Amino acid sequence: MESKKLTAESAPVFQEGISSILTRWSALTAAVENEWGGRDSLGKANAICTDVFSFFTEARAEPLYIDDLENLLEEGLLSLNTLVEDGSIEEVAEKLMIMHEECLEGNYQSVEKLRTTNPPPVAHVRPVFFCLNPLMPINMFRFEDNILHTISVEFCFCLSLLSLVLFCFCFQCLAATLTC
Repeated sequence: MESKKLTAESAPVFQEGISSILTRWSALTAAVENEWGGRDSLGKANAICTDVFSFFTEARAEPLYIDDLENLLEEGLLSLNTLVEDGSIEEVAEKLMIMHEECLEGNYQSVEKLRTTNPPPVAHVRPVFFCLNPLMPINMFRFEDNILHTISVEFCFCLSLLSLVLFCFCFQCLAATLTC
């Protein structure tokens, strides 16, 4: 079975739709605005848009799977040091898959709807200090009471130092016990 491809007319419309969906995604927007991916955060976000478009337009033998798109979106956010646990990756992937199917059929309703509606206000982001690994800064999202919380994982030198001191103390105690 030959897979359908976007027409010359539908491809730019679909690309606009991808951009509209991704620029309304609060996790991605927060990562870019706060430069969690470094100075080139905007460039990385643009690369996500390009990668998503390529995901849908590259010739392939197998069908498109939403899990693959979700992985692509998650990897893109990880390039911005952002981990999302609010279900928005799945929601964004589903919207993109539906919009792609519509554009394949020449139906641009979802893109038109995005054009005519204002983007929703960015969710309230409340930074929370949280450290898992002192060498890997990650920003995590979760929703609680309709408020998007950002768990910003910064370099935790104090925690690392405290862990090192505790380790040395325990090692000294163990060494003293063994020499007795």
